[in-house]
Amino acid sequence: MPTLAGSVRRTLELVRRHWGFVAVLTAGVALRIATSLAYWPALLYVDSAKYLAGADEADPVGYRVLLLPLYRLGGLGLVAAVQHVIGLGLGVALYAMLIRRGISRWLALIAAAPVLLDAYQLQMEQMILPDSLFEAMIAAGIIVLAWSKRPRLWVLLVGAAVLGSAVDVRQVGEVLAVPLVLFAFLSVPDWRQRVIRTVAALVAFALPVLAYMTINADVTGHFAVTVNPPNLIYGRAAYAADCQTLSLPTYERVLCPSPALIVTVGGIDGLIHDYRSPAERYTPPKGMTAGQVETDFAKRVIRQQPVRFGTSVARDAVRLFALTRDGVPVAETPLSRWQFQPKFPTYGHGIVLRTIKKYVGHVPKGNHPLDKFLRAYQLHGGYTPGPLYLVALLCAIAGSCLGIRRRSVVDRSLALMCMLVTITAIAVVGLSDLFEFSWRYQIPAAVTIVPAGAVGAALIASRFRASTWRPALPGMRRGLVSPE
Repeated sequence: MPTLAGSVRRTLELVRRHWGFVAVLTAGVALRIATSLAYWPALLYVDSAKYLAGADEADPVGYRVLLLPLYRLGGLGLVAAVQHVIGLGLGVALYAMLIRRGISRWLALIAAAPVLLDAYQLQMEQMILPDSLFEAMIAAGIIVLAWSKRPRLWVLLVGAAVLGSAVDVRQVGEVLAVPLVLFAFLSVPDWRQRVIRTVAALVAFALPVLAYMTINADVTGHFAVTVNPPNLIYGRAAYAADCQTLSLPTYERVLCPSPALIVTVGGIDGLIHDYRSPAERYTPPKGMTAGQVETDFAKRVIRQQPVRFGTSVARDAVRLFALTRDGVPVAETPLSRWQFQPKFPTYGHGIVLRTIKKYVGHVPKGNHPLDKFLRAYQLHGGYTPGPLYLVALLCAIAGSCLGIRRRSVVDRSLALMCMLVTITAIAVVGLSDLFEFSWRYQIPAAVTIVPAGAVGAALIASRFRASTWRPALPGMRRGLVSPE
C-alpha cells in the first residue's frame, strides 16, 4: 500500500527530473489564465456564428458536439476554458509520448513548447472556432498510434477512428487517410497482416465520416460531409492567373479578376467570400452551375499557367518558415485577425457584432493590462519561430529516410513514427496552403512539424553515434560483429 510520503517523494523526484518541462507547463497555465481573463468570456470571429447557430452547411459542424453541451452548461467562457485545458493536455501528452519512445528530455521539451507557449495557439484556443479541436484530434490520433513501438490492431483502429473524426470537424482532415494508410501498411513485416491492418484502419477511419454523413442526410437531405462548400480552388487560381495571356471561353472571362480588384477584396479570401468577387456575382450559362464553371476556370489556369499557380502556392507555403510575422500580402486574411488586440476585437464586422450581442449581451471591455501584456508577448517573439519549423521539418524528413534502409542502425519503429508525423504535417498544412494561406490554418504545425523534428533529430544523432563508434567495436573490421 503506497504511503502519502512515498507518493510525495515520487512526485518530487518526477518534478526534479523533468523540471524544464514543469517550468514550461507552468508558464503555459499562467498564459492561458491571462488569456481567459483578458478576453472573457471568449473571442468571437465571423465564422463563430455558424457553429453556434448551426445554420451554415458549407463546412462540417462536428465542433458543435463539444461546443453546444459546454455552452449550455457554462456559457462561452466554459467552452474557451475547456479548449485551454485541451491545449495543456496536448503539451503533456506529446512530451510523455516522446519520453516513452526514448527521446531525450530536452528534445521532448522543445517539441511540446510550441503548443504550450505560442501566442497564436493561445488566441485560437480562446476563439469559438473548430481549429483548436481539429488540432487536438490530429495530435490525439498520432499519440495513440505512436505510443508503442508496434501498436496492436485495436490500438491502430482507435487511432484511425480519432483521425477520421477530425474530418467531421474540418473537411481538410480527409487527407489524414494518407499517412494512416502508410503507417498501417509499414507497421508490420508480414504481407498478409499488412493488408488486414491497412483495410481495417481505413474502415475505422471511414466510420465516423459515414456516421456524420448519415446524420447530415437526416437533417439536410444530403448524404455528404458538406453541402455547397465554397469553391476554394477558384480563389487560388484566380489570384495566381495572368488574365492577359489566359485562354478562356467567353462565359468564363468575367471570372478573371484584375489586380486592382484582388487588392480591393483582400486576396484569395475575398475572391472566395467577398460580395464584390466575380464569383459572387456570376450567373452561369444555361445548363451549368457556377461551381462547374469555377472549377473549369481553375483547371484552365493550372493547365495553362502551372508555374504561376505552383509559385503562388509555394510562396505562401514557405511563409511558415519566415523569421518574423510582419507584412500582410493580399493573398491572406489580415494577420491581425489572429493576434491579440488592445481591446476586445470585433473586426469591424456586422456578423461578429450581432453574434456578440446574441451570445454575450454586449461587447466586453476586456482587461486592459492583460490585453497589453499578451499583445506585447505575441508581437515580440511569443510564437514559434519560422526557422525552428524549417529545421524541424528537415530533421523530420531526414529521420524518416534513415529508417528506409533495410540494414539501418536506427530504430525503424521510431523512423516509422517520424514518417507518420511528418507526412501528417505536410498533408494537413500543405493542403490548406494549396487553397488559401492563413495563419489560422498553420496551427496544426505546432503538434506535427516540431515533434516530428524532435524524433528526426534523435534518429540523426543515433545514426551519427553509430557511425562514430562502430569502428571501435572489437572484431568489426574482421566482419565478426554485425552492424545490426
